Amino acid sequence: MEFNKIIKGKGSMFSAMGFRIGKRSGPPAAQRHKLSFDFLDHYPEEVLLDAPNVVVGKSGSSLLYSVKAHPEWLSGKAMADAMKSHLVNSVLEAENAQYNIGDKNAIDSAAGLLSERFGVPKNSMAARAAALDTFGYGPLSFLLEDSTNIEEIVINGPSYPISLYHSRYGFCTTNLKFYTEHDSIHCINKLLESAEKELASDTPIVDASTPSGLRVHAQQAPYSPSGMVASIRLSKPERSGPAFLLAKGTLNPELLAYLWMAIDARLNLLITGPPASGKTTLLKALTDIMPRYERVVAIEEETDELIMHSNFTNAVYLIGKKSTEKSDKTISDQVVNALRLRPDRLIIGEIRGAEAKDAFFGSNTGVPFIATMHASGNGISVISRLESRPMLVDHALVSNLDLAVHMSLDSAMQRKITGISEYKWLSRAEMNPEEAKEFEINSISSYDMPKKDELRRSKVITYFAMRKQMSPSEAIKEFQARSKAASSFMARGSGDFQEFILGYRGLK
Repeated sequence: MEFNKIIKGKGSMFSAMGFRIGKRSGPPAAQRHKLSFDFLDHYPEEVLLDAPNVVVGKSGSSLLYSVKAHPEWLSGKAMADAMKSHLVNSVLEAENAQYNIGDKNAIDSAAGLLSERFGVPKNSMAARAAALDTFGYGPLSFLLEDSTNIEEIVINGPSYPISLYHSRYGFCTTNLKFYTEHDSIHCINKLLESAEKELASDTPIVDASTPSGLRVHAQQAPYSPSGMVASIRLSKPERSGPAFLLAKGTLNPELLAYLWMAIDARLNLLITGPPASGKTTLLKALTDIMPRYERVVAIEEETDELIMHSNFTNAVYLIGKKSTEKSDKTISDQVVNALRLRPDRLIIGEIRGAEAKDAFFGSNTGVPFIATMHASGNGISVISRLESRPMLVDHALVSNLDLAVHMSLDSAMQRKITGISEYKWLSRAEMNPEEAKEFEINSISSYDMPKKDELRRSKVITYFAMRKQMSPSEAIKEFQARSKAASSFMARGSGDFQEFILGYRGLK
């Protein structure tokens, strides 16, 4: 397809290169014709992974993720600037030029045009860099190509190389670096355009989710005095779900059976842990094993991380926004609104403020919830966090908490469930203030599930038996049956987990 036809297709009016008039004007005119980034000559001393386009390894005490560009880049850098200038002029000369940012056809056609014009291979680093910087997302495009392994891309300011979080090796520094802060802001705004948001002087802090599944958080001055900073999280469906967590060792069949029965018993559950420990991934996985006939209302804050799986026949998804105007609805507002929608269960992306009190109030009316919460401790420390600022949940309401699942990220970058706390409250009615703190915590290790006689004391087994009108012994047999079924599914190594759940429930 001809290049001019590509850029005249449906899409955003060449705003991504900064040609719009007004606050989205992008970099200064002189910079529009030059590449926005550079490949640093940084490569690891000890190679851990040598892939076709990248190399990952150690350099001193740091980990490096380097796109293979040198030594070709030494001679191709000046040519890349000329190539981008040529592409920019081609767009300016094209009448009513339009294209989709990130459109593979536009990028490939641009690289082909440069190959013919400058007499270089279409896949040369200079041609790829110019095409991706013009019609893609600049240096971020090279990293987005490795979305299978990269979980997060991090920009710590214009003075630093771009960093990333690798699913196998953890945080790595790359050999990609923006030239100026204008360039980095311009690149982020290309990502944000599909979400109809922009990082600008009147919106210096932005949270957004793109249709392609990227979760973007960016800040600039005055809130980031060192320059623009950003975090771009890559969400992939294959990185969630019980099957994935079983394969990665985050869950084992016994833990899965235990949490499955806790959900069927309609217990209130918090998933706690530090950032990046896998809380939301586990929350999304648990939605796969919730009864499909339930009316579920999911609430989160402008991130679109919670994916409502197809096992639900009656699900509602709500967004809570940061309160910047009187008309904005916060997560707390949406939790209250959700209770008016007559849900069977609430799913809350994260509780950290007033919404915690509303969620616990809802559970007091018989609507169970599952939510995540940042917390480094377990057991009593979770209760203390709930009762402290900014959540300030009354102790009488906190006593509705049944389970807290504690997540962690170990030194090998493995996300694991390190334990589960069962809260056995003395009473859920009025309490004597002197006895208000008295409750028993039954801790369960993720590596050593309780034996049969210990399971009789488990809150999950007790409440499951009560709800299903069976004896504790029958509930324990059900736990063993579900564990065995999950082990069989895990042994197969593949398959649709939703189909497995439906088959086990006899609904297929």
